[in-house]
Amino acid sequence: MRTSLLKLEVLKDRGTKDILAALLVTLVSIGFMSVTFFSSDFRSTMDTSEFAWPKLLDNILLMKVIIMPVFIASIAGRSVEIEDAHNMWNLIKSSGVSLQKLYFTKFLYCALKLFIFQIIDWIITLSFIHLGGMTQQAPLLLISTTFVSQLAISYMLLAIHYVLSLKWSNQLISTAISIIGALSGIIFLLLGSKFSSFNPYSWMGHLMTIGTEKTADGWNMYFIDQDPKIFILSLIIGTLILIVGSKLMRSK
Repeated sequence: MRTSLLKLEVLKDRGTKDILAALLVTLVSIGFMSVTFFSSDFRSTMDTSEFAWPKLLDNILLMKVIIMPVFIASIAGRSVEIEDAHNMWNLIKSSGVSLQKLYFTKFLYCALKLFIFQIIDWIITLSFIHLGGMTQQAPLLLISTTFVSQLAISYMLLAIHYVLSLKWSNQLISTAISIIGALSGIIFLLLGSKFSSFNPYSWMGHLMTIGTEKTADGWNMYFIDQDPKIFILSLIIGTLILIVGSKLMRSK
C-alpha cells in the first residue's frame, strides 16, 4: 500500500514547479557567494588562506537561512494543495485508504524530493567553485558535516510546514510563517547565539564556522566549531512534530 501511494504521489507531482524553484535557490545562493568569491581581496589569498573555503560555505549558509524556509514551505504546501482544493480527504477516506499511511507517505515523498534537490544543489555549487578557479583542496569533513546538518535542519523545517499546510488549507499562511521565520532567523543571528539558539529558523546559521573580533589592528577572523547538538535536536524536534501532526489527519 505504501509503495502504491508513493507512486501515486510521483504521478500527481508531474508538472509542478519545484525543480525550477530548487534551481532558483541554487542560483541565488551562488550569486550571493559570488560577491565574495570574485572580490579582489578574496582571490588574492584564496589559494593559501585557511579561511577561504569556510568563508564561501558561510556565505552559502547565510543565504540559505533566508531562502530555504520559503522553499521548504512551498514543497510542503504543494503536497496537499490538490486534496485541499478539491476537498478530496473524505473521498480518500471512503475509498479505504488509511489517512495515517497517506500522511507519512506524503511526507516521505517531500523529504525525498528535498534530499535530492539538496544533493544537486551542493554538486552544482561545489562545481561552480572549482570551475571558478579555486585550487585549494576542498575540506571534505567540513563540507560533509555541513551538508548532513543542513539535511537535518531541512527535515525539521519540512515537518513544521507540512503540519502547518495540513492545519490550514490556505497555503499562504504557511508561506507567510516561513517568511517571518526566515527574517527572524537573520535577526536572531545578529543578536547572538544566546538568542538564535532558541529559533530553529536560525540554526543553519549556526553551521557557519568563522567568527570575527575587533582588535587594535582591525578585524580578525577565527574559527568556530559546529555544534553537533543542532543535528540531533533537529532530528528529534522534526520527528516529534511529525508524530504530533499525524493526529491532524483524524480530523480530516
